[in-house]
Amino acid sequence: MQLAGAEVDIAAFDQFCAENPSNTQRTCGLSTELGLDTPLNTELKSENRSDVRVTHVVSLDLGLARSFSSQSLNQIKTKTLIIAAGIDTGDLPQEIESGYLADQIPMGYRQYLIFDEAMHFSFIQECKPNAVAILNEEVPGDGIICKDGKDTTRNAIHNKAAREVLAFLDQ
Repeated sequence: MQLAGAEVDIAAFDQFCAENPSNTQRTCGLSTELGLDTPLNTELKSENRSDVRVTHVVSLDLGLARSFSSQSLNQIKTKTLIIAAGIDTGDLPQEIESGYLADQIPMGYRQYLIFDEAMHFSFIQECKPNAVAILNEEVPGDGIICKDGKDTTRNAIHNKAAREVLAFLDQ
């Protein structure tokens, strides 16, 4: 998103977190957990990283989308496909993540799809056998990255996403 012109605004993100403590605990906690609020990262994130060579962007259930300033998102003129996971894992609801991008990027430059059967991690690689047990043994709860929605497979979600991305890029 930064290559399309999105700029991080730590102050606005912190204000959003302060105003919405009940439904954003995990989202807002990630900023500290990932070290995004350290002086070095704060300085690096505030730079404009847009690149005119980038003509299309695909966002797959982007986390920390609220860290981007609405002003910078309003100025995006890069074709953007936003795919959101419809199943809320309880801490990264699409309404405040991908939905925020869709609300801010001008209509003529974005397409917004919600995959009702997908969870946040459905867009990463498939998990190996026993991955859930191994992940949970190392860090309890991390096995969630292997979890997808009911009545579907990660492979099916990947195939659906691939079709949508290719159709978007072919426009």
